[in-house]
Amino acid sequence: RSSQCCTKKKFQESGIFKQPPTQEERDLLHKLFLEDFDPETYILKSDECPVGAIWMQDAKLTNVVICQPEFENLYNKVFGGFLMRNAFELAWATTYILSGRRPKTYHTDDIWFRRPVELGSLLHYESQVVYTRDNFVQVNVNATVIKPVKGTKEITNVFHFTFSLDGENPAPRVIPRSYPESMLYIEGNGTWIKPCQTESLQQVTVTTKSTALAMAQPTHRKPVAIMNQKTKGA
Repeated sequence: RSSQCCTKKKFQESGIFKQPPTQEERDLLHKLFLEDFDPETYILKSDECPVGAIWMQDAKLTNVVICQPEFENLYNKVFGGFLMRNAFELAWATTYILSGRRPKTYHTDDIWFRRPVELGSLLHYESQVVYTRDNFVQVNVNATVIKPVKGTKEITNVFHFTFSLDGENPAPRVIPRSYPESMLYIEGNGTWIKPCQTESLQQVTVTTKSTALAMAQPTHRKPVAIMNQKTKGA
């Protein structure tokens, strides 16, 4: 558990919100800028997105879910698998709409929960395609608990998914237009998982399918009652 905490701390300290972009990352953003800049007139070429690309602000989806009691876990909170499943499905749908092809799960980053989610909460999901390369698409999903009475919002999870697309045509490029979008873009570039061999890819896909099935099964109170009965009998 201590190693897991160290990994989380290292991730937080090395993220884009803790350290400025490196020279290599700045060069990457400058290259994107030059692609949309006319050196003769010193103005941007057009507000129209280049062919085969899409503005990052248009490559997102949102969803709001009411956390019902049927997804209660043993600690009277919302079952974590319910949060993961909703995030995964929204990321998958975002990739499908972006590419027009049914995506396959390629990689899921480690998932850790920042804070528990109470039953009855309004859970807002926002998926964002942050980076694409070849036939791969990276999607971030933010899960935020909205409290209308207090007028507050709290991030409970940030998910990172990578999908692969069949066919020879590459995934549409996503182009940032603001500084926050640019930071997400270079983060996606930095955390991109290089394609592995076919056997490894199949293994990742099978593992992810097993994980998805497990996520779809909430933990109810019935097993606790059985355990209590056995304890009394003993």
